[in-house]
Amino acid sequence: MLWVTHNKGVSKIDGTNTIHFLNDLIRDTYPQCITQSKSGEIWSGTYGKGVFKFFGKKLKQIERLDGLIVLNILPDGDWLWLSTLKNGVLKYNFKTEKIVKIQQSDNLPTKNCRLTFKDSWGGYWIGTSGGGVMKYAQAPIKSYTNENGLQGNYIYALAASSDSGLWVSTGSKKLLKYKNGLFEAYGVERNIYSLKIKALLEDSRKRLWIGTEGSGLMLYKDGKTKFYKSGKDLGSNFVKDIIEDKKGNIWVATSNGISKISPNLKKIKQYNTKNKRLH
Repeated sequence: MLWVTHNKGVSKIDGTNTIHFLNDLIRDTYPQCITQSKSGEIWSGTYGKGVFKFFGKKLKQIERLDGLIVLNILPDGDWLWLSTLKNGVLKYNFKTEKIVKIQQSDNLPTKNCRLTFKDSWGGYWIGTSGGGVMKYAQAPIKSYTNENGLQGNYIYALAASSDSGLWVSTGSKKLLKYKNGLFEAYGVERNIYSLKIKALLEDSRKRLWIGTEGSGLMLYKDGKTKFYKSGKDLGSNFVKDIIEDKKGNIWVATSNGISKISPNLKKIKQYNTKNKRLH
């Protein structure tokens, strides 16, 4: 089962069936992200209407979060970490409805936060627009910026590496790996091109998938690269997100539909409005 956000609402793909949530409550909210908590709830962050909860064929707006522009949701037990535009990072407990704000008073340098990521050690990484990346393991927040090796203060994507490190892409068209307290750049000397990287995933086979803005999808493995482009591979060269399902399939969300790449890379199936697999 796959949940998808798009400019008309939210869709659920279950095998050959697709269910669309397109009613007036969600249609004009421009959903930005969607995720599932361990207890099974589906949550979507929107542009200006906060967070919606989906259950069955119904949805509900979380009134306490109305007005927020939520760019990313990280589920963590009974908590949702909400990365927002203008309001920093908020923790929302969906059982008690308690809200905890992580803002500039906690050494967060900006209220514009793109995403939050939890590493294998239990630390939280907050990617910001203009303030670099922050590690929030315990107060105070530790900041990484241009001044201490980050190479770019605008963070576009974060992803776990198989060696317990962290992949980071920045607005300076840089791909870096953080490990043992240092950032290591991956550039042309490793066949990584200088591109605007908007999505990252290292899959279960230790292959790094790199989603770009305008240059398609790049696969990086053992120092070699392969590109997937608009046409037979992707609906668009503007990649928004990349995930791996339990069967090892790679799902690539673009500005014009979704592509499913099989684990052995031999089959690609597209979902879009033309083949009516998406609304």
